Amino acid sequence: MMSGSKDDDNLSQADSSLQFESLEVDEDLEETPFNIEDEIPSRRHDMEVAIEKYMKLIRMPETDQNMKENLVTKLCALRIKLHEMNEEIEKTSHFGHSLYKCQDTDSPKILVCGSCGRRSGWLPIPSLLRSSFYESDMLVCNSCNLHIHRDCLNKPDLRLCPRVDFDKQGKLSTSCERNYEAVVLKICPEIGLAKQNFKCNECNININLSTSNICDYDGRYYCTNRCHTGDTSVIPARIIHNWDFTPRPVSKSSLLLINYVRSRPILFNVLQLNSMLYGFVDELPALKKIRKELISMVQYTRLCKQPSRPKLTISQHLMEESLLDCYTLDELINIPQLQKDLIEVHSTLMYHITKICESCKGKGFYCELCHDKADLLFPFASNIASCPQCSAVYHKNCYHRKNRRCTRCMRLKEKNSRVLKDEESFS
Repeated sequence: MMSGSKDDDNLSQADSSLQFESLEVDEDLEETPFNIEDEIPSRRHDMEVAIEKYMKLIRMPETDQNMKENLVTKLCALRIKLHEMNEEIEKTSHFGHSLYKCQDTDSPKILVCGSCGRRSGWLPIPSLLRSSFYESDMLVCNSCNLHIHRDCLNKPDLRLCPRVDFDKQGKLSTSCERNYEAVVLKICPEIGLAKQNFKCNECNININLSTSNICDYDGRYYCTNRCHTGDTSVIPARIIHNWDFTPRPVSKSSLLLINYVRSRPILFNVLQLNSMLYGFVDELPALKKIRKELISMVQYTRLCKQPSRPKLTISQHLMEESLLDCYTLDELINIPQLQKDLIEVHSTLMYHITKICESCKGKGFYCELCHDKADLLFPFASNIASCPQCSAVYHKNCYHRKNRRCTRCMRLKEKNSRVLKDEESFS
């Protein structure tokens, strides 16, 4: 007990001797006895200052070993509490929006309020204080990426989150065909101002050609005061039909819907919507080939019980055979990155199955036509042919040389015929 009290006194003296040039530390924080629970301040800024203070104390050469151990314990408690504070992001639900505080990684210079059009407040202040300064100023919707000031939440012109409409009508499902029913897939289906009775499609005020802008997503006219102020976005219909990723002018409501479609796993069946893309875009046939091989590889890794089994880092729908031609909008936009990710996963699984895992290698095949025991075959290899009836694997050249006659199917056929003969003889 005496040694602990002596260490605490030394710690208090060392704390009081440390001076900061630009940051002030509360006096009660310096003079409080060493107690992990009592020493943790409640404010985030005070925590960051305390962490910096104790880091300097630990690095001081005159600090003895026992004091360093106590300081490390205190430092760990402070870091854990700060991490918990960072994870406790305030969540607000308003008009269907799942609103969170903007994170430190968001640059406040580019955040524009979707209601009033003002940028988030920003001043050239130190980074330690900057997050606490503007975090409470701007919120962001997790679904449609709407940025809005906290003070603008109660304004009557706040737009409804597209998630509400999708959830209400059940437009999100595991069916690839049903997922994109709510997305406009016609290129700018303009109907004209006369059909809109010369009124804004959203706020219903009177407009004309000089006071309105057409939305390239839904083909409707919107007022330039509030509903269409020049925002741009990629258009799903132009991507599917023309492979065109040029951002085009869209209304604010359409921008929220497109952002929602991009943030959610809404699948587009490329083969059904525009099969000509497979002949126009070189990456799509290559991706389809890789995905077919990955589907076979995943059947091996799902049965593998070894601790060296690699973890899959790609979306689940990319490894489902029924969704072989389906992609999300973000995957189509970032298709070079998608191809890079699939190739990386393909190489990892290939190395695990064919090189390092004895359990997976034990599930390989030998060619029964040439009886080459040195060449282990797998269904995802490029030099194999697979029987469509029993899925037996052979060398491609051997299989075609034998006129696609599967020895396994022949054995099964002979076995079934013998069983039938035996049943007839007993009867």
